[in-house]
Amino acid sequence: MKHCIFCGGKLDKLTETEYKCEVCKRENYNNPVACTTVIILNDSRDQVLMAVRGVEPEKGKLDLPGGFVEVDEEIETAMRREVREETGLEVNILGMLGAYTNHYMDDRWTADITYVVTIKSGEPAAADDVAELHWYKIDEIPDDQIAFESIKKEFKDLKIAFARGEYGKERLAAP
Repeated sequence: MKHCIFCGGKLDKLTETEYKCEVCKRENYNNPVACTTVIILNDSRDQVLMAVRGVEPEKGKLDLPGGFVEVDEEIETAMRREVREETGLEVNILGMLGAYTNHYMDDRWTADITYVVTIKSGEPAAADDVAELHWYKIDEIPDDQIAFESIKKEFKDLKIAFARGEYGKERLAAP
């Protein structure tokens, strides 16, 4: 962070997350920003739809569809919007896997809320900031090609959830 969100003045860094404005003297915080990530499973639930990032950070690496939650937007609504924008798909929610802290870039962090879904309608087509989409067997995703450490944690938790028999039934999709 370089500039005050209140007045635009220069910030003095106090700690890793706390800053003070030289002009208005107000405190500014570099807190994680809310995001969604979405694990889209095929019908047999043995493959995941992975996105190839078309933009930095980590351009060209594997990512999950998802993105930033907009102001005054519900998390589930943001998830559905991001999936639609990046893949052209409408989805059925199987459940929420969890929340993960992600070091997005430089001094920016996100708090990723991760859903597990299946396709309700549409054919996968890369759009927005996604360069390509590819199906991968869950155990065959190349670890060294995954863009963010948080996604590796999500897949670890997904495997645990599968071992418990979770994500076997879909709940009704929102209209």
